[in-house]
Amino acid sequence: MRGEVPTIEACETERSAAPGRRQRSDYWRRRSGTMLLGLLASGLVAAACGTSPNPASVVTVPTGSVGPTSAVTSSVPTTARQVRFEYPAGGPVDVIVPPNKDDAYHQLTSDDCQNLLNESRSWQDPDSGVAGVEGDETIYLYRSAAEVCLHQWSQAAADFSHVHGRTSFQRNQCARALVYDWVASLITAWRADPGFSPKFVTSSKTSSCAGTTSTSSSTSSTSSTSTSTSSTTTSPTSTTTSTSVPPGGG
Repeated sequence: MRGEVPTIEACETERSAAPGRRQRSDYWRRRSGTMLLGLLASGLVAAACGTSPNPASVVTVPTGSVGPTSAVTSSVPTTARQVRFEYPAGGPVDVIVPPNKDDAYHQLTSDDCQNLLNESRSWQDPDSGVAGVEGDETIYLYRSAAEVCLHQWSQAAADFSHVHGRTSFQRNQCARALVYDWVASLITAWRADPGFSPKFVTSSKTSSCAGTTSTSSSTSSTSSTSTSTSSTTTSPTSTTTSTSVPPGGG
């Protein structure tokens, strides 16, 4: 009853029941801690096993959105997110001469990077003749591009240092400038964050360089156009001469 003084027997009963309650309380505290650790461990295992990331942590970097001297930027560090980085825009053709069969640009943009690397190494052989036609900088450009594609960052940076600008190529400068900007932006991102490990994907864009294959082909086209213009100019002159003779003259 309210206000009654507990008896000695009631106090003894309370003291004897207290250890049991404390044991039950300790049990549930241990149980809660175990469950929490289990949840944390499950999260770590899921991350280690490549469980699909949160969509907010997946970033796609479109072709041309990053300049040659700027790194990939985001509020989330690149080491904590999956970055999809597009290859250079499709369209251009860049056949290396000789052997006049390796379309280096297409190999890069179609993810054929290991073959591109192997071939670019063969171009450095003095007997290949590539350096004489294309120049050493073209060889180093595509070699560094293949190495970037394969995440061989240190070697890519070393090879890319031999390329002295986006307009330093002997021919097909439009396509090669696109590759130059692509490699430069990726090496800049890697230097800013050594954990940078992008997944490369095909570009959704088509380059304005599409159809341009070399400076020499462009020059030939210009020459043929000039010839055509010249023949057109000659035609009115001959017509004027023929009409200047009066009928029945002589």
